[in-house]
Amino acid sequence: MNILIIGATSRILEETARCFAKEGAQLFLVARSSEKLQILAQDLAARGARIMGTDIWNAQDDFAQTETMMRRARECLGVIDVLLVGPGFMPEQVSLLQDPSLFDECFQTNAVGVMHVLFLGRKMALENQCRIIAVISSVAGDRGRAANYVYGSAKAALSHFLQGLRGELLPYGVPVLTIKPGFVDTPMTAHMHKSFLFASAELVGRSIHQAIRQKKNGEYYVIAHENGEFLR
Repeated sequence: MNILIIGATSRILEETARCFAKEGAQLFLVARSSEKLQILAQDLAARGARIMGTDIWNAQDDFAQTETMMRRARECLGVIDVLLVGPGFMPEQVSLLQDPSLFDECFQTNAVGVMHVLFLGRKMALENQCRIIAVISSVAGDRGRAANYVYGSAKAALSHFLQGLRGELLPYGVPVLTIKPGFVDTPMTAHMHKSFLFASAELVGRSIHQAIRQKKNGEYYVIAHENGEFLR
């Protein structure tokens, strides 16, 4: 299986990648930190993956840079069986509302930059060069909450985009999976008080792997529970 993972060094997608590595998948890994990316690539290769290539990309990059990254991944992998996208950025809301540049970065990372990737993934899917699209959004986008409505608004925009893309690609047999985790214990939520509502990144990552292997199409919720996680 040929898999392009964008945002590969996130805690959730690291675990998903490890699941695919155990199956001997061919991976092209993209992240913004060269050091973390090389450490991850070595780890996944040791677990059985074939690393076809890596690239440095940031959701703040312009469309031309995104296009170059996607073209390189396509050249290294051939047909992309799974396009898995998961960049995320969630600072404290008080900071977002005090700093316009941080506000812009939130929308660029969580929505616009990902949409640029999907713009290109859509073209590949229509050309039968991409077979599954899976993207991490968030339950925060389902309803505006006073505590995180800036981040939630960005994720709502992404989820809405994915909903339309799903409808467009339905006749072509390309599943578009919108992954909506609840609270997850990751570095991105380090500033938040932890409770039983938080799922581990390992559980969420394995759940995403399972959903992709089952070729699920639609919205996929991963919500913490004291005995594991509820999936629907």
